[in-house]
Amino acid sequence: MKRASLSLSVNAIVILILAVAMLGLGLGFMKGMFSKTSIQVEQAIEQEPSAPETSGTPPISLSRETIITEPGEVEALKVRIHNPGSTTLNIGGPVCGGNP
Repeated sequence: MKRASLSLSVNAIVILILAVAMLGLGLGFMKGMFSKTSIQVEQAIEQEPSAPETSGTPPISLSRETIITEPGEVEALKVRIHNPGSTTLNIGGPVCGGNP
C-alpha cells in the first residue's frame, strides 16, 4: 500500500513540474507576441505626422486630410482637439465611420 501511494506522489510531482514548465513557456510566448505588437503600434504612430494646431475653427484637426483604406485595414491617425472651455473634455472609444 505504501509503495502505491509513493508512486502516486511521484507522478503528481512530475505532472505538477510539467504543468509549471508549460505555463512558463506559454507566458513567455504571449509576452513576446504582445511586445512585438506594441513595437509595431509605436512605429506606426511615430511615422504618422503630427496634426496641425487648431484654434477652434474647425475644433478638430487630423494628421491627414484624405484617408483611404480598404475594408478591414487599420490606419493610424493623430488628432488634435481644441477645448476652449475650462472643464476637461473626455473622448473615448473606437472611432468608426460609414459612407456619408
